[in-house]
Amino acid sequence: MRTFYEWLIKQDYRKDAVGDLANELLDNVFLPDKKTKNTLLSHYSLNVDSDIYMTTLKIAWIEYKNYRNNLK
Repeated sequence: MRTFYEWLIKQDYRKDAVGDLANELLDNVFLPDKKTKNTLLSHYSLNVDSDIYMTTLKIAWIEYKNYRNNLK
């Protein structure tokens, strides 16, 4: 099963906010080594002035949970 980060960066093809976030993550060299939902939320809350990243991460998390539930 993919981790949240692995799932999220695979969304880079999408033409929406989650796809934009996936591309940002792929290009961001300053991400923490451990890329969990909480570390990504913490990183963006400390390093970005926009609430868009925070909201998009939360939306992506909900989609990821649905993805995991559908695998069961």
